[in-house]
Amino acid sequence: MPQLSGGWVSILRDGNGEFQTVPLSPSNGFAFHNVSPGNYQLFIYTTKPDKVFLQSILVDGVSVKDRRFSVPDAKFVSMTVTLSGDLTQAAGHISPDVRHSQRWESEGMRPKARIAGRILGESDATYTVRLLPIGHNSNAPDQFNTQTKPNGSFLFESVPPGIYRLRAHDRDYVRFDYGGKDRELLGSPLVITAGAHVEGLILNAPRRSSVCGHVTNEKREPQADLRIIYWEARDNGYQQGREVKTDLEGFFRINGLLDGDYFLEAIPVAAGDFPIHLSADGKLYEATPLHVENGKNIGCGGNPPLDLHVPGLNNHYSVSGILTGQLPATVGDRFEVVLDDALNVNPYWPRRRTSDLGDDHRFRFDNISPGRYRVDIYGLYGQKPKPDQGFSSRIFVERLRHRLVSQLVVVSKENLDLTLQASTLPSVSGTVDIPKVPSNWKDLKPSDLSLVLVPHRKEWFSLSSSERYRRQARRIFH
Repeated sequence: MPQLSGGWVSILRDGNGEFQTVPLSPSNGFAFHNVSPGNYQLFIYTTKPDKVFLQSILVDGVSVKDRRFSVPDAKFVSMTVTLSGDLTQAAGHISPDVRHSQRWESEGMRPKARIAGRILGESDATYTVRLLPIGHNSNAPDQFNTQTKPNGSFLFESVPPGIYRLRAHDRDYVRFDYGGKDRELLGSPLVITAGAHVEGLILNAPRRSSVCGHVTNEKREPQADLRIIYWEARDNGYQQGREVKTDLEGFFRINGLLDGDYFLEAIPVAAGDFPIHLSADGKLYEATPLHVENGKNIGCGGNPPLDLHVPGLNNHYSVSGILTGQLPATVGDRFEVVLDDALNVNPYWPRRRTSDLGDDHRFRFDNISPGRYRVDIYGLYGQKPKPDQGFSSRIFVERLRHRLVSQLVVVSKENLDLTLQASTLPSVSGTVDIPKVPSNWKDLKPSDLSLVLVPHRKEWFSLSSSERYRRQARRIFH
């Protein structure tokens, strides 16, 4: 018998389903251990099941039929299995075990199928179409790939029978399935029989849309070179918005939008760091999304553009206030006031202004556009750090601080002057006892250790006994 590289032998006990599988050795040997007495079936798997046939099975020198044998006692059993590539000498197929063997077929056993269809989408777009087998589809490849022709048609030939999923994507890898209700959703499987000619399949590709608008101020003066930021509501604010700019006459155009709801924001020079939420119904500051339908432009071509407005400098106000209450050294040796956009749900792209609390415990922010904001006051320790250098430091740099006050405010038609009460914070003290010091800590000094206090909320601060923070930590713990 030739060497059966990659073969397996399995036995199945009648009655209780006791099952064992072992690989064939390089010399085609196999051995099962701890086999209980009983009646068994024998299964053999090879890499070429259509070319290898069972000729005979000998158990302790006695021939058995139908791949069935018995182990009457708990003793050694010798088995010889003879396979043959000659069909005339075969007693039957080797009957591979279906629980761990892939389906198999010989070449030409079943005629291949043909699948054709068309994608209805952009007139000048080229789509990638894939035919994905679901499960083990005989000897089919992992997937079939093709590109659409200029008229959107596609064709797959020599497809083995089986169950498939038909999927396509555009240049931006936006996926859509045959039978899918929407983009990025699974579609209906295709059952392809032997020799089938499946034609006329239709896939509807997402069509992109454009939005055109015109931005003026309260005097109807066009706003040139204005940054218009847009982002899809389904992103939940966790992606940075894309942007376009208005031309010299205040017009803008956004291309390539998929169907969905989008937020539009403008960042005028007068508004500083805070964007103004725009909406097609004219209600500013409410973050009302703009609904874009599949393949339908808004405000472009013969349709009037969106009429959007931004307030002028005279429509901006100040937010000032005073912090009352005792501010002992245990709550900080300096204080920072943060005015944050309350409608911004993106923690990775903060929109805020910061200011130091004055010696008279007062603060002030000028040139604030109408909207909803959150005022936070933090107690901090140590020297004021240098200005943030870029994106990573703005997000990931954590300072030794804790929040004393947080209040939501609405800026609408007048300046705000707030009176805020500092909350009283408890002290935490204690001693760190390490009864068994690890061997690799023998050269470690107490000043190299840090203690982290983690509350049950998002904010946290670190208390360190290093030289740099020793003075701050002493104030907190004593």
